[in-house]
This record gives sequence, C-alpha cells and structure tokens, in this order.
Amino acid sequence: MAAFASRTDIHKLVNMAEKGKKTVASIKEKAAETMGVAVGVLEVSAASFGFGYARGRYATTGGEFAIMGVPPDLLAGVVLHGLGFLGAFGAKYDEHAHNLGNGALAAFLTTKGVQFGVEARSTDPTSKYGPLTKPVVGADNFPAIGAGGMRMSDQDLAREIARATA
Repeated sequence: MAAFASRTDIHKLVNMAEKGKKTVASIKEKAAETMGVAVGVLEVSAASFGFGYARGRYATTGGEFAIMGVPPDLLAGVVLHGLGFLGAFGAKYDEHAHNLGNGALAAFLTTKGVQFGVEARSTDPTSKYGPLTKPVVGADNFPAIGAGGMRMSDQDLAREIARATA
C-alpha cells in the first residue's frame, strides 16, 4: 500500500520551504550588512595607518609633513569627502571615498591631538607627569614617532618604574 501525503501535509511543506527561503534571505542580508561595516572599518583603518606611516617615514626632522604647506592627510580627507558629497565616484562607491576620507582625517587629528597634548603638558607647571624626554608612542614595543625605532633603555625603564611606584 503506497503512502500519499495529504493536502495538509503538502501545505505544511510549502510553508516550511517559504519560511526557509525567507530565513536564508534574511541571513544573506545581514551578512551583506556586516560585510559592508567590515569593509568600512578596513578602509578607515588602512587610510589612517597609511597616512601615519607616511608621516613617520617622510616627515622632516622637525616633524613637518606637508606638501606646499598643507598636510597631505588633511588635504586627502577634505578632498575625498568633497568628492564623495558631489557624487564623483557614483552612488555605489561614494561611501568608500568617505571612509578613506575619515581615515585620513583621523590620522591628521590624532597627530594634532598628540601635539596639543604634549604642548599642554610642557607648559603646565602643575603636571605630575613632567616633561617628555622621548617622542610619544602608542605602546612600549612600538617604535617612537620620528625616532628611528628608539626604545627605552634599561636605566630609563628602571627610573620610570621607580617614579610610578613612588
């Protein structure tokens, strides 16, 4: 005796298939959205890193990094945003111009923030940190900005540990 599916069973299977299609479409949409965010983060980070590297590599010994008096990271950020707002790259790619512009501006503004912070520190007589004796770095193992990879000597490290624990 052959088993036949009832009309109700077939209707349930069709509903399950439609629900499965909707679930797959939702997953694809979320994956595309997540990938878009990941690409944006990568573009901003890469631009910021690239301009930071260029500043560290090509700045003068006095720390100047400019083309005809204009910092390239600032110029690139403003130009990329302007072109993005004008739609110069087309609707599909304008967002990428904005992301790269954000990275360039982040590099410029981080540098300015460090400069202003060092300036404020050196002019504040009440600062508990004292004047800087080395360039500012992001972490102990990273090379110092503009210092050719100079690291803290053992004596400097011992002095800093003693000062921090005093």
